[in-house]
Amino acid sequence: MPYGDFEHHDKIAFAFGNSYTTSSETNQSQAGANSPENSQIRLSDGTSLFSINAFGAGTQVLSAQYQMSAINGGFKIKGFSLDGEIFSRWVSKVKGIGPIPVSNLFDNGFTAQASYMLIPRSLQFYTTYSYINGQYGKPDQQVFGINYFPFKNRTFRINPDVSIEHRSPVGYLSYPVAIGATGPIYMVNFELYY
Repeated sequence: MPYGDFEHHDKIAFAFGNSYTTSSETNQSQAGANSPENSQIRLSDGTSLFSINAFGAGTQVLSAQYQMSAINGGFKIKGFSLDGEIFSRWVSKVKGIGPIPVSNLFDNGFTAQASYMLIPRSLQFYTTYSYINGQYGKPDQQVFGINYFPFKNRTFRINPDVSIEHRSPVGYLSYPVAIGATGPIYMVNFELYY
Protein backbone atom coordinates (compact mmCIF):
# COMPACT_ATOMS: atom_id res chain seq x y z
CA MET A 1 0.00 0.00 0.00
CA PRO A 2 1.77 3.20 -1.10
CA TYR A 3 1.87 6.25 1.14
CA GLY A 4 -0.94 8.75 0.73
CA ASP A 5 -4.53 8.39 -0.40
CA PHE A 6 -4.12 9.26 -4.07
CA GLU A 7 -7.05 6.93 -4.85
CA HIS A 8 -9.39 8.78 -2.43
CA HIS A 9 -10.82 5.78 -0.54
CA ASP A 10 -14.44 6.24 0.54
CA LYS A 11 -13.99 3.53 3.17
CA ILE A 12 -11.04 3.36 5.52
CA ALA A 13 -8.12 1.22 4.32
CA PHE A 14 -5.56 -0.21 6.76
CA ALA A 15 -2.10 -1.70 6.35
CA PHE A 16 0.08 -3.41 8.95
CA GLY A 17 3.41 -5.15 8.62
CA ASN A 18 6.55 -6.22 10.35
CA SER A 19 10.04 -7.20 9.31
CA TYR A 20 13.20 -8.66 10.77
CA THR A 21 16.66 -8.93 9.28
CA THR A 22 20.00 -10.18 10.53
CA SER A 23 23.46 -10.51 9.06
CA SER A 24 27.05 -11.13 10.07
CA GLU A 25 29.17 -8.20 8.90
CA THR A 26 32.89 -7.55 8.56
CA ASN A 27 34.89 -4.47 7.70
CA GLN A 28 35.51 -6.04 4.27
CA SER A 29 31.78 -6.53 3.53
CA GLN A 30 30.77 -2.87 3.81
CA ALA A 31 29.87 -0.92 0.67
CA GLY A 32 31.97 2.05 -0.38
CA ALA A 33 31.07 5.33 1.33
CA ASN A 34 29.82 6.90 -1.92
CA SER A 35 28.16 3.84 -3.40
CA PRO A 36 24.50 4.49 -4.39
CA GLU A 37 23.65 1.10 -2.86
CA ASN A 38 25.38 2.15 0.38
CA SER A 39 24.00 0.33 3.39
CA GLN A 40 26.85 0.82 5.81
CA ILE A 41 26.21 0.15 9.48
CA ARG A 42 26.56 3.46 11.31
CA LEU A 43 26.49 4.65 14.88
CA SER A 44 23.61 7.03 15.64
CA ASP A 45 25.99 9.99 15.16
CA GLY A 46 26.70 8.86 11.57
CA THR A 47 30.15 7.34 12.17
CA SER A 48 30.66 4.14 10.18
CA LEU A 49 30.94 1.23 12.64
CA PHE A 50 33.93 -0.15 10.72
CA SER A 51 35.85 3.15 10.36
CA ILE A 52 39.39 3.23 11.67
CA ASN A 53 39.43 5.10 15.02
CA ALA A 54 35.59 5.10 15.26
CA PHE A 55 35.82 4.41 19.00
CA GLY A 56 39.07 6.29 19.66
CA ALA A 57 42.68 6.25 18.55
CA GLY A 58 43.95 2.82 17.56
CA THR A 59 40.54 1.14 17.30
CA GLN A 60 38.80 -0.63 14.44
CA VAL A 61 35.81 -2.97 14.45
CA LEU A 62 36.52 -6.07 12.36
CA SER A 63 33.23 -7.97 12.75
CA ALA A 64 29.75 -7.62 14.24
CA GLN A 65 26.29 -9.18 14.13
CA TYR A 66 23.52 -6.87 12.83
CA GLN A 67 19.80 -7.29 13.61
CA MET A 68 16.84 -5.01 12.94
CA SER A 69 13.15 -5.43 13.67
CA ALA A 70 10.37 -3.06 12.59
CA ILE A 71 6.60 -2.79 12.88
CA ASN A 72 4.64 -0.48 10.59
CA GLY A 73 1.05 0.46 10.02
CA GLY A 74 -1.20 3.06 8.52
CA PHE A 75 -4.62 4.00 7.32
CA LYS A 76 -6.13 6.20 4.62
CA ILE A 77 -9.54 7.62 3.84
CA LYS A 78 -10.97 10.42 1.69
CA GLY A 79 -7.60 11.86 0.69
CA PHE A 80 -6.04 11.69 4.17
CA SER A 81 -3.42 9.18 5.28
CA LEU A 82 -1.41 8.53 8.41
CA ASP A 83 1.48 6.04 8.45
CA GLY A 84 4.07 5.10 11.03
CA GLU A 85 6.88 2.70 11.81
CA ILE A 86 8.85 1.85 14.94
CA PHE A 87 12.14 -0.02 14.84
CA SER A 88 14.80 -1.53 17.06
CA ARG A 89 18.37 -2.24 15.97
CA TRP A 90 20.95 -4.39 17.69
CA VAL A 91 24.63 -4.62 16.81
CA SER A 92 26.22 -7.38 18.88
CA LYS A 93 29.33 -9.53 18.99
CA VAL A 94 31.45 -6.45 18.23
CA LYS A 95 35.06 -7.59 17.81
CA GLY A 96 38.04 -5.60 16.70
CA ILE A 97 41.42 -4.04 17.35
CA GLY A 98 42.20 -1.77 20.29
CA PRO A 99 40.15 -0.73 23.33
CA ILE A 100 36.62 -0.76 21.84
CA PRO A 101 34.34 0.36 24.71
CA VAL A 102 31.26 -1.62 23.61
CA SER A 103 30.47 -5.19 22.66
CA ASN A 104 26.79 -4.45 21.92
CA LEU A 105 24.86 -1.44 20.60
CA PHE A 106 21.12 -0.79 20.75
CA ASP A 107 19.14 1.95 18.98
CA ASN A 108 15.43 2.42 18.45
CA GLY A 109 13.24 5.05 16.84
CA PHE A 110 10.23 5.83 14.75
CA THR A 111 8.91 7.59 11.66
CA ALA A 112 5.44 9.12 11.24
CA GLN A 113 3.95 10.60 8.06
CA ALA A 114 0.67 12.38 7.45
CA SER A 115 -0.62 13.54 4.08
CA TYR A 116 -3.70 15.04 2.48
CA MET A 117 -4.74 15.39 -1.16
CA LEU A 118 -5.50 19.10 -1.48
CA ILE A 119 -6.67 18.55 -5.07
CA PRO A 120 -7.75 14.96 -5.81
CA ARG A 121 -5.30 13.07 -8.06
CA SER A 122 -3.24 16.22 -8.53
CA LEU A 123 -1.79 17.96 -5.43
CA GLN A 124 -0.81 16.37 -2.12
CA PHE A 125 0.67 17.95 1.02
CA TYR A 126 2.68 15.78 3.40
CA THR A 127 4.77 16.03 6.52
CA THR A 128 7.11 13.49 8.09
CA TYR A 129 8.92 13.28 11.41
CA SER A 130 11.59 10.72 12.31
CA TYR A 131 13.68 10.21 15.44
CA ILE A 132 16.49 7.87 16.48
CA ASN A 133 17.15 7.19 20.15
CA GLY A 134 20.76 6.01 19.93
CA GLN A 135 23.71 5.43 22.20
CA TYR A 136 25.83 7.90 20.20
CA GLY A 137 23.25 10.54 19.39
CA LYS A 138 19.56 11.33 19.13
CA PRO A 139 19.10 12.75 15.61
CA ASP A 140 15.75 13.77 14.20
CA GLN A 141 14.30 15.05 10.93
CA GLN A 142 11.19 16.99 9.93
CA VAL A 143 10.04 17.13 6.30
CA PHE A 144 7.35 19.32 4.72
CA GLY A 145 6.53 18.92 1.06
CA ILE A 146 4.07 18.60 -1.77
CA ASN A 147 3.60 16.08 -4.54
CA TYR A 148 2.26 17.40 -7.82
CA PHE A 149 0.93 14.76 -10.26
CA PRO A 150 0.61 16.66 -13.57
CA PHE A 151 -0.90 13.66 -15.42
CA LYS A 152 -3.32 12.77 -12.58
CA ASN A 153 -1.70 9.35 -12.07
CA ARG A 154 1.20 7.99 -10.02
CA THR A 155 3.50 7.55 -13.05
CA PHE A 156 5.17 10.96 -12.77
CA ARG A 157 5.37 13.46 -9.94
CA ILE A 158 7.16 16.67 -9.08
CA ASN A 159 8.15 16.76 -5.43
CA PRO A 160 9.51 19.95 -3.80
CA ASP A 161 10.20 19.69 -0.07
CA VAL A 162 12.18 21.10 2.82
CA SER A 163 13.93 18.78 5.24
CA ILE A 164 14.98 20.15 8.62
CA GLU A 165 17.85 18.03 9.87
CA HIS A 166 19.23 17.77 13.38
CA ARG A 167 22.56 15.89 13.39
CA SER A 168 21.79 13.70 10.36
CA PRO A 169 23.16 10.15 10.85
CA VAL A 170 23.23 9.46 7.09
CA GLY A 171 24.66 11.05 3.97
CA TYR A 172 25.79 9.81 0.57
CA LEU A 173 25.65 10.69 -3.12
CA SER A 174 21.98 9.88 -3.72
CA TYR A 175 20.83 11.63 -0.52
CA PRO A 176 21.78 15.33 -0.47
CA VAL A 177 22.66 15.56 3.23
CA ALA A 178 26.06 15.52 4.87
CA ILE A 179 26.58 13.29 7.89
CA GLY A 180 26.05 15.40 11.00
CA ALA A 181 24.13 18.11 9.11
CA THR A 182 21.87 20.44 11.05
CA GLY A 183 19.52 22.90 9.39
CA PRO A 184 17.14 23.12 6.43
CA ILE A 185 17.72 21.42 3.09
CA TYR A 186 15.59 22.40 0.08
CA MET A 187 15.18 20.13 -2.90
CA VAL A 188 12.95 19.33 -5.86
CA ASN A 189 12.64 15.80 -7.24
CA PHE A 190 11.24 14.75 -10.60
CA GLU A 191 10.21 11.11 -10.20
CA LEU A 192 9.04 8.39 -12.58
CA TYR A 193 7.18 5.44 -11.07
CA TYR A 194 6.98 2.28 -13.14
